[in-house]
Amino acid sequence: MRIAVLHFSHETVTFLARDTTLADFTYPGSPAKGAAVLAMQPRDYIGGFVQVAREFPDVELVGIESPGFPVTGTGSGWVTEEAYETFVGAMIAQLTAEGPWDGAYLAVHGAMGARGIPRPEAELARRVRAAIGPKAVIAGTFDPHGNEDDQFLVHADMAFCVKYFPHYD
Repeated sequence: MRIAVLHFSHETVTFLARDTTLADFTYPGSPAKGAAVLAMQPRDYIGGFVQVAREFPDVELVGIESPGFPVTGTGSGWVTEEAYETFVGAMIAQLTAEGPWDGAYLAVHGAMGARGIPRPEAELARRVRAAIGPKAVIAGTFDPHGNEDDQFLVHADMAFCVKYFPHYD
């Protein structure tokens, strides 16, 4: 079983004047790819998922190129459309090039606001679904105070809210 692991987590504070730009997500170690994605949050969303998935010998996890948290912090201004499209475009290109996939795990926050994209997490799920096909399973993890609605589940099969902080579950 091959599962793609993607990370695009941002907690947007809409009243901040400064947007979160492509440069804010681009620094040594971000974006990450391959094993670096799987190791990027050992005590957070990805870490818990990787720990459990590795208990099953027939599961292959593939880290898809993903941005880390922005240098502005997890709670910062709107994500620019350029930043969103750059990272999601790279993710979809890699998914398309390296398929087929049995599933995809999306480590998101649930409170991203991106300029020009009404529902960034749901839009990510929509694009991932288009890239990996209707039979692959898509699951996402969200922060307890995320603002996601049912649109994510139009394209994904499962959504989970973490219970603990740090988010090791």
